[in-house]
Amino acid sequence: MNDLVSIEPFVARGIRVYGVADGPVERVGMVGPGHYLRITPTLSWSWNLADPPRPVGDTWYAMRRTEHRQG
Repeated sequence: MNDLVSIEPFVARGIRVYGVADGPVERVGMVGPGHYLRITPTLSWSWNLADPPRPVGDTWYAMRRTEHRQG
């Protein structure tokens, strides 16, 4: 999932999740009614979500990688 925060300066944010999905289930979620999957993440990446973006070369970027362990 990606989102464009700003064009000037260009700042994008997003998330990528790998994991195991349950479902689908029909329900009303944050974006309305539909079929949804519950994902138990094993690995995820996110950029420019929690931290303010910082310049890297000509782009603004703050990336985080998280490994999720089942316990």
